[in-house]
Amino acid sequence: MTTPFAAAIRARSGRIYTGICLDLPCGIGFCAEHAAVAEMLESRETQLDSVVAVSGAGMLPPYGRCRELIALLHPGNFDAAIFITEDRAALLRDLLLEHWLNRGS
Repeated sequence: MTTPFAAAIRARSGRIYTGICLDLPCGIGFCAEHAAVAEMLESRETQLDSVVAVSGAGMLPPYGRCRELIALLHPGNFDAAIFITEDRAALLRDLLLEHWLNRGS
């Protein structure tokens, strides 16, 4: 395993869901954000308020694959806050410019 990653999602309900990254050399691992989403889906929630991901080096925004998953869960997730640093966040819609689901808005 490489650098440990963890993620926390705050759902619109206010509940917090967490996950860890499983980074394996053979490519069958999964992202921390995906693990947190799976935990959230177990509670039948799909709409996010905010997301934060961290590594041993500090906070970092979710990568493209995780951003796409969040967008596909619920149309309202384009308005979720994605923390980039401790004092800076962006809306998912701003990180997924010209997204194929969001072209009409």
